[in-house]
Amino acid sequence: METVKSRTQPELLTILKCLDKRMPLAVKNKRHIISMEKGFEGEIHFDSLLEKSVQAEVLVLNDLLLSISDQSVQIDSLVITPETAYLYEIKNYRGDYQMKDRQLLTLSGKEIGNPLTQLTRTTSLLRQLFHQWHADIGVEGAVIYVNPTFTLYHASPKDPLILPNQIQAHFSKLDSQRVALNRNHRYLADRLLSKHRTDANFHQLIPDYDYHCLKKGITCVVCGSFDMEFTQRMGTCKSCHSKRAKEETVVQNIEEFRLLFPELKISRNIIHEWCGEKVSKERISFILSKKYTKKNHTTGAYYEWKESSLDDSLTNKRF
Repeated sequence: METVKSRTQPELLTILKCLDKRMPLAVKNKRHIISMEKGFEGEIHFDSLLEKSVQAEVLVLNDLLLSISDQSVQIDSLVITPETAYLYEIKNYRGDYQMKDRQLLTLSGKEIGNPLTQLTRTTSLLRQLFHQWHADIGVEGAVIYVNPTFTLYHASPKDPLILPNQIQAHFSKLDSQRVALNRNHRYLADRLLSKHRTDANFHQLIPDYDYHCLKKGITCVVCGSFDMEFTQRMGTCKSCHSKRAKEETVVQNIEEFRLLFPELKISRNIIHEWCGEKVSKERISFILSKKYTKKNHTTGAYYEWKESSLDDSLTNKRF
């Protein structure tokens, strides 16, 4: 199994979580955080199950956002096998549900929505794209429920649904394919990757904020608490008792600043203020010089992100 495109935490979720630590958020924003975290946890669980179960030669692309026939198409996970591209809509629902007239309902009758409508649309558009590209490969789509507590009543065996107790059998089917991939499969994966675009619409879901309205200080990498205690090299969170290198914690907080304020220049003074003056300016200068590229070495010096210096950006972290 080869992962061509890794899964990352959605940028919207990362921004909302950063803001939640530093300003009061509306109830709708907090609900959005909870919903997105739940979905992301389900996707990570899917990735873990797939990695453990499938050793066959397949190509995996996660979090694809494509434009097909002027329509936006979002794919949670696409697994390319020698003969078929499997498209998965991943759900992390828990508890008891029922299917009635192809609608997903709670047992009390509350309508959740039709999980098959989006899947049918996405599968159809992907088939159209492959046809345009003359890609000789089939497309099969399925809604996969990854939470082991999920139970669905009255589901039709004909519907492309994979329930928790069916996941292992499905992945075993994928793993049983021993035909080797060829260069056409890799070309297809690379072409899909090149067509991936970033979501420009999520910014409208971010509440208004500015630098002066946000709480300053260094937050814990693990739990987000401001209750941090530092020695010369280490930082300890008094809330969750996690320990991290002081440098790692400062860099994480610099990256939050960079994510929230991409238009502002990163300077020693502004990072010193952003960190609540908990770290000396000299130490901040050392960290910035080590992890970032210094610009304008005379007056008004500032720093830019040195891509090779950081293994993961904020949105790559699974937290």
